[in-house]
Amino acid sequence: VVSGKQTGGRGRRGRSFFSPKGTGIYLSFIFSPDMKDFNPGEVTCRAAVAACLAIEACLDVKPKIKWVNDIYVDDRKVAGILTEARVDFETGVPTRVVVGIGFNVYVPEGGFPEELSQVAVALTDTKSFNLRARIGAEFISLFRKFTDSQDKEFVLSKYRERSFLEGKEIMVLSGDDKRPAVAGGIGDDFSLEVTYENKETERLTAGEVSIVPKKGNVTK
Repeated sequence: VVSGKQTGGRGRRGRSFFSPKGTGIYLSFIFSPDMKDFNPGEVTCRAAVAACLAIEACLDVKPKIKWVNDIYVDDRKVAGILTEARVDFETGVPTRVVVGIGFNVYVPEGGFPEELSQVAVALTDTKSFNLRARIGAEFISLFRKFTDSQDKEFVLSKYRERSFLEGKEIMVLSGDDKRPAVAGGIGDDFSLEVTYENKETERLTAGEVSIVPKKGNVTK
């Protein structure tokens, strides 16, 4: 499902997703997973790699990934991913998966809302023919290839190349709890290694982290 505008776009943790007409492209990719090897976090990571490669195919831009689901350019967010599933009540097994993604392609008229102006950015200031459609088509082609492919090592290597959290101070978010940590590398299962203040380590396979801002900066 592809749209040029959303009236009720939403992101993770119930946040709204700013989706004005004519400036971005918003996609929901719906499929039935192979339950034998299904890993929700890996699906999101495969989508993140597809998003980066789609952007690179259409623009002279080198996006980065903030684990697990945000795409950044110049320290600001240009795309976000939300993976959800419909679960069989009796078995607890997902029967349908929806991967939603939104790209900020152009700057909205009047700019981004104040609450987003320091954390979001557009991919380009220059409009060009069918750019939004081309990014969307590239993403669909790549993501379908990655979900059908067993070439996990290729996707993992591309994810690691573009991940930029290693060594950064972060907050690990779990419900209403926030726990400071330092980000490590990406594991073979696409998990994020973190080290807490008490030196305890953990590999996060799901959830969300935020970057602790340096003095004078805005949290992203």
